[in-house]
Amino acid sequence: MKEIKRLKVMSMLEEKLMTRTEAAEKLNVSERQVYCIQKSYREKGEQGLVHGNRGNPSRRRVSRPIQDKIQKLLEETCSDYNTLHFQEILLEQYDINISYSTLQSIRKRLGTPHPEKRSPSHIVIVVPPVQSMA
Repeated sequence: MKEIKRLKVMSMLEEKLMTRTEAAEKLNVSERQVYCIQKSYREKGEQGLVHGNRGNPSRRRVSRPIQDKIQKLLEETCSDYNTLHFQEILLEQYDINISYSTLQSIRKRLGTPHPEKRSPSHIVIVVPPVQSMA
C-alpha cells in the first residue's frame, strides 16, 4: 500500500498536479526526502519506489549452521535446560551469543519449548499451635 500511495503521489508530482510540499505532507516525509524519492522514480521508474531490501532475508537472522548446532545440542544434551540457562551455556561453552527471545523462538519452532518447572509433589505446611494468653 505504501508503494502504491508513493506511485500515485509521484505521478501527480511529475504531472505538476501537486507541489513537493504537498507531496511531503501526503507521504508524511520531508521535502528533501520527496526530492530523493522523485529522483529515484525518474531514474528507475516504479521500481525506484520499492525499498532496496525487499525480498532479501534479514542480515540479523541467526545463520543456518548456528541453528543446526542449537538443534543438535537441544536433542542431545541440553533438552532439560531452561531457556535462560541454555543461553548462558551457549555463550560460555560454545561462544554463541544469542538473545533470549531468539532462542525461545528457535526452541518453539523446533518443538522443544521451555521445560516445565518442577514443583515438589507433596508440600507439607507445619503450623504451630496457637497458645492462649489466659
